[in-house]
Amino acid sequence: ATGKRTGLELLTEGFTRRGADAKIIVVPEYDKTATVRGAMEVVAGKLKAIAYAAAPKGTTLSKALEGRGPLGSINFQTSSDRVQLFFPYVAGLLGLESLATHAAGLRMKTDVEQGYWFSISNRPLLGVTGVEIGLTARADDPQSETNRLNEKGITTVFNSYGTGYRMWGNRLACFPTTSHIKNFEVAQRTGDIIDESIRRAELQYVDRPIDDALIDSLIETVRTYLGTLPSIVGFSVGLDYDYDLPDAFSKGQVPIVYDYTPKLPAERLTNTSVMTRKYLANLVSAN
Repeated sequence: ATGKRTGLELLTEGFTRRGADAKIIVVPEYDKTATVRGAMEVVAGKLKAIAYAAAPKGTTLSKALEGRGPLGSINFQTSSDRVQLFFPYVAGLLGLESLATHAAGLRMKTDVEQGYWFSISNRPLLGVTGVEIGLTARADDPQSETNRLNEKGITTVFNSYGTGYRMWGNRLACFPTTSHIKNFEVAQRTGDIIDESIRRAELQYVDRPIDDALIDSLIETVRTYLGTLPSIVGFSVGLDYDYDLPDAFSKGQVPIVYDYTPKLPAERLTNTSVMTRKYLANLVSAN
């Protein structure tokens, strides 16, 4: 009634007030309901952020897996590319704690120390001393419970012999429904940062006369920016010829198109082992 934003909607004022938007949204405990998780998803879409949502405390492995399907009874029924799902709860300084909270901290630590294009998967979970639900964990066993969770788009905790507690999983909730590379969290975040940075850089060209100088300068600005990024492996940029350019110019539009390929995590290492007799020939040639 007052017109004031409340709750998660306050995050939409972040850029106006602070010059930056929230890029990770986490609401521990409250995210256990589909309603709150849905609200997180909506705000994450507005801000081009990622919402980290955890399965409710006490959720079993079967309930977590079932939760991704139409018969699921928890907050995991989403195929959003703006949500990453976490299971189970972990033991920490305050007792049982949301894995999503630890993931948010690890995400920020990784961003600062390595870069936003580095995955949080297979990184130590500092402060975690146990898990609510014990899970089998083997990197080389697709049927291990940690890998079964990953197959359903759920990020979890890997704790095998001698590894300690590690985050395990790269995919957003749109996986496995979506096969596009944007189902990797790092790919989505890389795209968000690129798009946002380019939009901000283009502000200097808004309302200037449309001529060759403006077009060349605009394209070169985008090209120079993309060329500095360590988070991509290649790119191109130019006028978007899918438009009727004279018509677009007559309407005050300057359409450009850029594409890029983000760096992706080496999620699976595939080995082919071949036993052969051919090297026995070395024994003969050596004498």
